Amino acid sequence: MLKKKYIIIFIIISLIVSCSIILVNYYYNDIEEEVLIEEYIGDTTSISTDRKTTGLTSKLKNRIKKIVKSTTKTTSNNYLFILDIPKINIKKGIYNKNSSLNNVDKNITILPSSSMPDEKNGSVILASHNGNTRVSYFKNLEKLSKDDLVYIYYKGIKYTYKIYKSEIVDKVGKINVNKKSNVSTICLISCKNGTNDKQILYLGELINTTTY
Repeated sequence: MLKKKYIIIFIIISLIVSCSIILVNYYYNDIEEEVLIEEYIGDTTSISTDRKTTGLTSKLKNRIKKIVKSTTKTTSNNYLFILDIPKINIKKGIYNKNSSLNNVDKNITILPSSSMPDEKNGSVILASHNGNTRVSYFKNLEKLSKDDLVYIYYKGIKYTYKIYKSEIVDKVGKINVNKKSNVSTICLISCKNGTNDKQILYLGELINTTTY
């Protein structure tokens, strides 16, 4: 009986340690991504880990500082561009179409049919999961409304899009995007909340470009 008790305690401790390691790794990955994004948009002067390290041990703080130091030494990273949606607190690096990381089960995905931001009258098409998992980056997509702003940082240019409509479509494996003609647009796609067979699309038009 006593042996069984120790086995149970050992299992519980092992589970706690495993979960802690996973959470810490997620924490480091989030910091590293934030640094890479700031580097991409040329804002390395604002990189600071102070807000990330409150209450942490010296060992953890030093590890975070090493991540920042090693990451900022890179001259570029694998991001195709940066997506920024302040309304729903998203700032994510988007990977090239042929990257293994350009996968809806890993990141926000740029679809094969998508244009690039600098293509005249093109449409940038991005998709991500809804739900409660770690990769459900568009879980709050339906909080967007008309006139909300979406930004893309790409090759030294900041593209500003304004949401002009949303629509619900059947989930059939492909999507026809009915965009405005003669304008550049962005399309954000995810599953419709509370459904298994519907998707929601948010469409925005390009209203401004500035250098960064």
